[in-house]
Amino acid sequence: MQRKRTDWGMYMKNMDWWEQGRFGMFIHFGIYAVTEGAWEGEVVPTLVEWMQFRKQIPLERYKQLAEGLTLEKFDAREYARLAKAAGMKYVCITAKHHDGFAMYDSTYSDYNVVKMTPSHRDVVRELAEEVRRAGLKMCVYYSHALDWEDPDAFGNTWDYPEAGKVFRQFLDGKCKAQLKELLTEYGEIGMVWFDMPRGMTVEESREIKAWVEKFQPDCLVSGRIHMDQTVGDYGCMGDNEFPSGRLPGRWETPATLNNKWGYSAYDQNWKSPEELLRLLIELLSKGMNYLLNIGPKPDGSIPKESVEILEEMGKWVSRNAEAVYGTQATPYDFDFPWGRISRKGNRLYLYLFEHMDNLALPGLENEVKNAYLIQENGKVEVPFTITEEDNGKLVQLRIPSSTNPCYDVIGVELDGEPGVKQGLFELPDGQVSLFSHMAALHKLTDGGHESSLEGQEASAAAEKNNILLDTEFCVDPNGNILNWFDTENFVSWNFEMNHTGIYEVYVQTRSAKYQPWVGGHEAEAICGAQRITSVLACGEKVTNAHSRYFDEKLSLLGRLELQKGRNHLELHLCKCNPEEKAGFLVTRVLLKRTVKEQ
Repeated sequence: MQRKRTDWGMYMKNMDWWEQGRFGMFIHFGIYAVTEGAWEGEVVPTLVEWMQFRKQIPLERYKQLAEGLTLEKFDAREYARLAKAAGMKYVCITAKHHDGFAMYDSTYSDYNVVKMTPSHRDVVRELAEEVRRAGLKMCVYYSHALDWEDPDAFGNTWDYPEAGKVFRQFLDGKCKAQLKELLTEYGEIGMVWFDMPRGMTVEESREIKAWVEKFQPDCLVSGRIHMDQTVGDYGCMGDNEFPSGRLPGRWETPATLNNKWGYSAYDQNWKSPEELLRLLIELLSKGMNYLLNIGPKPDGSIPKESVEILEEMGKWVSRNAEAVYGTQATPYDFDFPWGRISRKGNRLYLYLFEHMDNLALPGLENEVKNAYLIQENGKVEVPFTITEEDNGKLVQLRIPSSTNPCYDVIGVELDGEPGVKQGLFELPDGQVSLFSHMAALHKLTDGGHESSLEGQEASAAAEKNNILLDTEFCVDPNGNILNWFDTENFVSWNFEMNHTGIYEVYVQTRSAKYQPWVGGHEAEAICGAQRITSVLACGEKVTNAHSRYFDEKLSLLGRLELQKGRNHLELHLCKCNPEEKAGFLVTRVLLKRTVKEQ
């Protein structure tokens, strides 16, 4: 069976500030910034903060980088100003990353920014003071398993042979001592963001969580404290990733402005404000938080591109503040092709990916009191009509002309908490998307096919970037069917159609992360007595907030006649292309009406 993510605890901590805030600043800053993305004249295509590990740099040589962390332009007030201008509500800095170098004045270890850099400045203390002065929450990142300076921590085997390591000595020594320093000497800490718990037992991770709570009981602990993220107070998606549907529990996505976390002079692949806002909208519609990173230069200044991007994002966030802070996930089980939806109280917020004149919102159970378009100079009334349909009320919105540069937001006030039709059903444009996170997965077992309707709730304990712990046929948090190699396994959906007619059947598949799309799988769709089989050729490229990391294509499988009312469709893998090492990665099946009954 697929694994569940349902035991997240009782949420006894006060998480209001975190859920209200929705948007935070991540800061990856350390002596790795001095490399600027290169080592010994070679540009290294790796994450900058992993430079020491990737190049196996001897510790004594790596330590010399501290002299280059001048901090002559480090201005904590500017960091706080920028976070606030972007609309962020909390700030999280790498107090100690995997290299073991502390960005504060640690009394436990002299391997820190005050003792070893020319300026002798306590970056965490200065930042904490300015962040709180700006009315924001101060948080810290701490690497609790990897530490390439400590002989007993995981990671550094070129200086310290694995055979001689005693992890307990690191845990009881440097790890706990430095966490105590941060939690007792630097004021209120809203959250400790742990990361990369490889090698730690669940008992050790729970011990560290309890250690944090001993000093600050309400301090949040990120899900990456352990491979089973339910050990933490909330879950972390893979870097720059988002789910295709609602996830149980509370979640956050860490993301970058370009391709790197720490500063790289060679990474000029900056994302546009529009691309980054698209990810924010995706996350808001899932009730998730967005932790967006900057990587300062070794002199402490923030790259001008980062400043410009965040300030531009802040304009949209400021204008649409009511549709950002404190919002919850969409009440619908699926996303609409025209945009995304979130909710707050008795309001729905509709985020439009493109300017539109008309918009149809089906399946509503409430009465609509009013609708409005949010603009810079206030709210503009949106006229609407309501008709009763088989799937509930159909609200037709006539959208006035907009002066917004991107992503219009429409507020829809209802007569109570939003109620909508659940399940999958045909939209007014004649389409229905059968998302993988809503599929029943049928896995062959000794007793025959075992079925589950858990879908995305079966996402399992996933490591950073959602690397699963085994090769189980399942749905991951991103909404992909994973590890589909066995042709005996299949998936199915139940859905409702408004009309009898002929529908084109498309299968949307994805590459593995950072890999090109391969395709070439032979698939079959079955609906009643009808069967269509085809080899999936390269089709239309799918563009979304994942496009930079995943190559997705929409491939035509064939046509089916579907009946008005309830339908059942199965998708089978007939032959897996061995060139696609990740298997048959299915995101959804799209049905598009071509001929309607007369």
